[in-house]
Amino acid sequence: MRRFRAIYLVIIFIVVVIGAGFAGYYWMILPNIDKVTKSQSEWKASRSAMKEVESSYEQSLQAQVDNSKQLFNNYHIFAKMQAQMPPIYNMKEYYTGREREGLRKWYIDMGTGKVIKDLNSWVRGFHLNKAYSVEFSQGPLGFEDSLTDVKIVKVNFGDITVTAHGYPDLINKLQRMSGYGYFPLIIEPAGKKVDITVVQTDPKKPTLRMTVTATGYFMTRGWDPNGAAVKDQVMQAKTLAENPPVPQPSITGFDRPCPKVLWFLEAEDTNP
Repeated sequence: MRRFRAIYLVIIFIVVVIGAGFAGYYWMILPNIDKVTKSQSEWKASRSAMKEVESSYEQSLQAQVDNSKQLFNNYHIFAKMQAQMPPIYNMKEYYTGREREGLRKWYIDMGTGKVIKDLNSWVRGFHLNKAYSVEFSQGPLGFEDSLTDVKIVKVNFGDITVTAHGYPDLINKLQRMSGYGYFPLIIEPAGKKVDITVVQTDPKKPTLRMTVTATGYFMTRGWDPNGAAVKDQVMQAKTLAENPPVPQPSITGFDRPCPKVLWFLEAEDTNP
């Protein structure tokens, strides 16, 4: 009888333990597993978002380096182009802080005819063999009582008659009048209307004549369209290009494994 009671009690104990286990699993363990699983999902989402931000951050740093190199190269390309211009300077910018010296130099250049000589030398590069007039886009050119601030020089060549034998020859001659070096020559029909005259003195080889207006341009030396501060910007760009910034490692905890479920189950992590 006693043995039967002991077996009965053992069975009851086992049932109670199993029931308590299931109750504990559903009431205590399962909710915690759900919480940890949710935390793992949020952890992975946050890590993915961080990686996207890090990628754009690295691209931004590389863009800074590329832009710095471009600024540095463009600055020197512009300087190279400006060095090919006639030796006529923007006196206001070139002699900033040295106004008296600049005015003296300008008067000497004008008085000795140096400016006219330099202009004539530049004009001969177009091979137009005609008289021309000089017009500055900003301000006059003369014996001013302050330093000149002329940036772009426009030279009006007036009307030019182009003579050719046949349309292909006429087109070729017009195309060859585009300028030289860094100096453009803008041509357009005189009176804004194309007017081609046919001279029939030679029936076998008729002559075509077309009158165009031509304008040449050059920029003065000693100025920069980006202003005086561009020199400092160029030096900063050079420093940045030679010493590119290195992305700093993020301190977020995402380099560690995903948290475990409770304390013993490893989380499945397919996107490390």
